Amino acid sequence: MSSDHFKKARKTLPPHLAETPRIVNAALEQDDWSLLGEMAVD
Repeated sequence: MSSDHFKKARKTLPPHLAETPRIVNAALEQDDWSLLGEMAVD
């Protein structure tokens, strides 16, 4: 949320939205990304 592109999006995108986006916000204890099983590479 502190990146330049996110800061720019916060300023420029709201006028183009029909409503405030809904999100799920959760903090997880982990040290890596989870694998995307739908695109698994053999």
